[in-house]
Amino acid sequence: ANGWYLGNVNVRFASKTTTNGATITGFVIGFSETYAGNNTYLVTKDGTSTLYGYVKDSNGKTAVCSIIIKKDNVKPSCDLGVLAGVKGNNGSYISDVIVGFTSRTDKESGVSAYGITNSSTPTYNNKTRYTINTNGNHKVYGYIKDYAGNTAVCDIKINRNAEHKDSNPSCTLEIAEGTLGAN
Repeated sequence: ANGWYLGNVNVRFASKTTTNGATITGFVIGFSETYAGNNTYLVTKDGTSTLYGYVKDSNGKTAVCSIIIKKDNVKPSCDLGVLAGVKGNNGSYISDVIVGFTSRTDKESGVSAYGITNSSTPTYNNKTRYTINTNGNHKVYGYIKDYAGNTAVCDIKINRNAEHKDSNPSCTLEIAEGTLGAN
């Protein structure tokens, strides 16, 4: 996606020509003018590379062409953690829990989309936090996509068991001051 290649890239000359009856005597694809006669070059390194084609003719004239290759074969980094929450003695959370990304990076092409949700279906909602405010076992997912189209999924399991004590409020009113009439 977005001009990025996911695997190795084989580059070749589309053409090598000269004029006025001269012939091509040397050529190479690479990073230096060695004229070693290589018609192809295999790009294996991730990142952005500028690859050069060098051509020389029988008159000693030279030409240089280039192409930019963007290659990213590495999945983004994705990690989730608890950003806020209080744990009880049994290891369960007894308060609301805020889960968020502790890592969402891609060193080659960069992060193009991300999201955090309780859905196991990839969701790119640009959210970096998710709040758990109900009791039970919860699974939260983080999704990241880089500009090359590589994706990563991470998840975290949270048990929230906040104790709710039943309460029964009451009140009584009394007259503090006033003049009571007849009846």
